[in-house]
Amino acid sequence: MILNKDGYILGLDPPATAALGWAIFRYEHATRTAYYIDSGGIDIDGKKESKRFLNIKNFLNDLHKTYDPIILYCIERAIGRGFDVTREQLGENTGVIKLIAYENNARPLGINTLRMFKNLEVSNSKKVSRDHKKLLTCQKIKDIFPNKLANRRVSKSGSFTHEADAIGFIISHCKDYKIKLSEWKEQHEATKN
Repeated sequence: MILNKDGYILGLDPPATAALGWAIFRYEHATRTAYYIDSGGIDIDGKKESKRFLNIKNFLNDLHKTYDPIILYCIERAIGRGFDVTREQLGENTGVIKLIAYENNARPLGINTLRMFKNLEVSNSKKVSRDHKKLLTCQKIKDIFPNKLANRRVSKSGSFTHEADAIGFIISHCKDYKIKLSEWKEQHEATKN
C-alpha cells in the first residue's frame, strides 16, 4: 500500500485470547523513511468475549490519541493453527481491529506471516519448525533495532514473540514498498522544530 502523507504506521499481531503484540513507526513521506518509535505486548485479558473486544478497542483508541494520525495498520493475516475456537477468536479480534482502523481513517492491511519471513530473510522452508522461525524472527528484529530492543529476551514464546511479529509486519510492508527503516532519535525531533 503506497503511503502519500506523513503519519504513523501501527503493526499488530492479533491475539486469540491473551497477548496482543504492537509496534509503532513514524513515516515521513518526503524521505520515504519509517522510524521505529516503540513496541510492546499487552495482555488483553480476553477470556470473556465482551471484555476482550472492549480491551482491544480501548487500547487502540489510546494509541490513536498518542500517535496522531495513524495512517496504516499492518496486521497479521492470521488463520490460527488447528483449533477452531482459536481461529474464530483470531477472526473476531481482527474484525474489531479493522473496525477501529476504519473509524480512525486508517487503512488496515493484512500481511501474511510467510511474506514477513521472506522479507526478514527468515527461513521459509517447511523443514524449519514454527518455533525455530519464531526464534529467528525475534533475533532478526533485535538485530535491526539493537538500541531500542537490547533488553528484549529472544524465545519461542512470551510477549517479545508477539511484539517482534508486530514489528516484522511493518518491516515487511516497508520492504515491499522500498521504504527505508531507521530508529527514531530524540535529536531528530529537535531538528524538525
